[in-house]
Amino acid sequence: MAEINKQPGASMFVLWNSLSTPKKISIIVFTAAFLSAAGLFINYFTTPKMGILFRGLNNDSAASVLARLDDLSVPYTLKSGGQEILVAQNRIDELRITLSSDGGLYGGGTGFELFDKTKLGVSEAERRLNYQRALQGELQRTIAQLDGISQARVHLVIPEPSFFIREASPATASVVLKLNPLSQLRSDQVMGIVYLIAGSVENLTPENITIIDTQGRVLSRAGSEGGAAGDYNTSTTLRHLDIKKTFEKELEFRLQGMLERVLGGGTVSAMVTANLDFDSQETTEIIYGEPVLRSSSRIKEEFEGSGSLPMGEAGTESNIPVYANTDSLQGESRYSRLDEIENYEISETLTHSIKAPGEIKSISASVIYDNSRGTLTTRQMQDLENLVASALGLSEQRGDRVSVASIPFDTTFLEETIIAMEQAAKADKTEKYIRYGLTGAVVFAVLMILMAFLGRVRYFLTEQTSFRTVAATMQHSIMTEGVPQVYEQDNLAMRVKNITQKNPETAISLLKVWLAEDQR
Repeated sequence: MAEINKQPGASMFVLWNSLSTPKKISIIVFTAAFLSAAGLFINYFTTPKMGILFRGLNNDSAASVLARLDDLSVPYTLKSGGQEILVAQNRIDELRITLSSDGGLYGGGTGFELFDKTKLGVSEAERRLNYQRALQGELQRTIAQLDGISQARVHLVIPEPSFFIREASPATASVVLKLNPLSQLRSDQVMGIVYLIAGSVENLTPENITIIDTQGRVLSRAGSEGGAAGDYNTSTTLRHLDIKKTFEKELEFRLQGMLERVLGGGTVSAMVTANLDFDSQETTEIIYGEPVLRSSSRIKEEFEGSGSLPMGEAGTESNIPVYANTDSLQGESRYSRLDEIENYEISETLTHSIKAPGEIKSISASVIYDNSRGTLTTRQMQDLENLVASALGLSEQRGDRVSVASIPFDTTFLEETIIAMEQAAKADKTEKYIRYGLTGAVVFAVLMILMAFLGRVRYFLTEQTSFRTVAATMQHSIMTEGVPQVYEQDNLAMRVKNITQKNPETAISLLKVWLAEDQR
């Protein structure tokens, strides 16, 4: 008999051949699943956690950021169709500071870094064009940093200077804004952008600036001062509406907070409508009083004697005849004159008043209580009405009104939304638990199969060793001189028989291996 093969590889080969085809397929499938799960776990724990570096950049800015990341050898990932750039979370702050120094990340365009590298032989026209490009880029970056604005494009028309004042043309500007979702600019914000551009460009007035958004809506038209519809009246009307809305919202917020503290959260709804007077009025009033004596003078003249009467001074009064008394026949005469002058001053009161716009003309308030949580009595309704009137400062002289009603709220939509949210959260949690459970079950099954397979290998190696030992002992006893004792031969034969009966497949595989070795 040939020498017994003691290599472990041959034993594994024999064991693999001894298995049936379904067992081989099961071992291969579960081994692949185990290796895949192990690879996923290793990749999950070894891959750094990614965070958003930039979101919503335009194509030019995103391209410059990606090129810079490639230069720095920083791994990155793109998501949301390239709108989000993700890098390792522990390097986000560092990379933002590093990339911000390069410029071009706030709405695109090139700023005054155009002049960092000067070129020889640059013409005056090229220099002016570069300055216009740099100024446009700087304005784009500044505008894009304002709240509610995602991107901005600025187009400047700066005419060449002329020696003749009459032929000089004014500068103009056009701005296109891309707003964030659900964002809307107020008129004062549009005015701020208008004056920002006007103060940055020489010889540019606010009337020559046009601002639109990406939806084509005109926010500020040339020829107006930032009016939303292009004229002053419309701009003023919109501003008044904003003031009215803000005033009403403030009153509603205060009234809602007070009522919810008394009646409970979610049980009351309040709405306030204010009628404001935005007409400015300037009044000048003059009131005249009773006349007051300011000065008086009295002149009295008397004459008595013979001769002619004194003629007095030249003038009208001296030519008017006076009534003289002639008492004697001898030509004696007498006259008297009395002049009294009184000057009166009329008192007056001058009042100049200017009424600022925004005066409250009337206020109307409505309060609805949800009586599904309890019914209010008539006394409670009256107390609630008085409370609202006092809180808002309502006045009967102005015609202010307050209405309080007790009506059940329709909370069907809210309840359906809450149920849908709870179901979605429950489904997400269930899916997470199922995923974790399946992963654990697969890993546990693979481990159990591997342990069973290793146990079978160990058992096979043990049995093979015992079989080889018995066979070698029998061979040695036969080949040696002398006849062995009968009980030893019987014992060896019995052991071989037992092993063969317990593992016939193993014995057959060993015999096949030995026969193959003998043929070699």
